[in-house]
Amino acid sequence: MARFTTPIFFLLLLMACTTEDPAVQNILDMERTSSGDEGKLGDLMAAYVQYANEHPEDSKWSPQFMLRGAKIAVDGNRFQQAIPVLGKLLKNYPDSEGAKSGFLLLADIYGNKLSNPSLAKPIYTKLLSSDPENAAAKAFMAKNPQVEELDVYLESLKNSFVDTVSGNINRTAILDYQRGAWLRGLTLKDDKTVDWLLSGGETARMVKNNQNALDFFDWILQDYSDSPKASQALFLKAFTLDNELNQDEAARPVYEEFLEKYPEDGFADDAKFLLNNLGKTDEEIIQSFQEK
Repeated sequence: MARFTTPIFFLLLLMACTTEDPAVQNILDMERTSSGDEGKLGDLMAAYVQYANEHPEDSKWSPQFMLRGAKIAVDGNRFQQAIPVLGKLLKNYPDSEGAKSGFLLLADIYGNKLSNPSLAKPIYTKLLSSDPENAAAKAFMAKNPQVEELDVYLESLKNSFVDTVSGNINRTAILDYQRGAWLRGLTLKDDKTVDWLLSGGETARMVKNNQNALDFFDWILQDYSDSPKASQALFLKAFTLDNELNQDEAARPVYEEFLEKYPEDGFADDAKFLLNNLGKTDEEIIQSFQEK
């Protein structure tokens, strides 16, 4: 079992201060009593993430707490927990003080902890673009000169979603594809970025990773609202809320927004049908057809 005695928690104790925000103060108090206690550290990480989810507008504490939470997970060898926290930190707070540390931590997870240099490379490439002398990035590039570019890697993953011999779904490839698509959005913005984000969302929805799918679709709607793919992202957001999560009232305004913005879209008829039948069972829908 991992032992949580790393210096970060002694640093956190020194950093902890008082604040007028009771939610922040509660977390800072938890920091003072959590060092070395696995159970308390788990609670602390959950508190960090919960605060960030509930206070996305707090550009001071939310990114700090997300980074601290990710470090707790990494120190406990819970890399799968750290990755989405870091992904959201870097997407939502790219200019925060902790962004560079977040990129380095994520690159270290992929490159060293999970032995996936194809996912580490785009992060180190981005770091080198702003800091050509970054020691960790230079060392990685020197050690891994033949690692493929992210787009090539993503295409290879897409072609391996299903094992051609057994016919089984390759969930590792699908998960890495989602991670790679998210990294594509974080590290390289060009005319293909939105396509990778949409594909990442569709892939997440395919394996019922619905919250991840919604995160991809929302990213497109927030940052690429003028893209031709925005209409598809909006429809898929509504459809995911409706058909996958059964959140009828959350889906309703999204369908309505879609029809208002894109009345001539190829999915407009589907959106009208789905909107008119929100909350109805299959039997009720069939009956409504029979009554016409």
